Amino acid sequence: MKRIVPANHSNRARALFAEAADTTAAAFTDEGSSGAGGQELDGFGGELHRSREEARSEMNAAREELAHRLNLRAAWNFFGGSQAAWARALEAGVTECTEKWRKD
Repeated sequence: MKRIVPANHSNRARALFAEAADTTAAAFTDEGSSGAGGQELDGFGGELHRSREEARSEMNAAREELAHRLNLRAAWNFFGGSQAAWARALEAGVTECTEKWRKD
């Protein structure tokens, strides 16, 4: 993911989507809760619910993937820095031993 959407924007978008879904379902329920209109409404409400759950699932998966990538990057940076420090310490130790060996 080259572009990171701040969490507050994605949370706001989710909240607005959920509110719109609830409002739409409520409006259709009020208008046609009987007969064929009610059956169509039930189908629409079910599809709306399925669509909302699918979108929520995709958002959660994207958030988890992003968190995983950020954790990998942090680990890579930590171990990369540690590896450089270990290499410097090893080199300093080898140099010190070599100098002691030459003096003896």
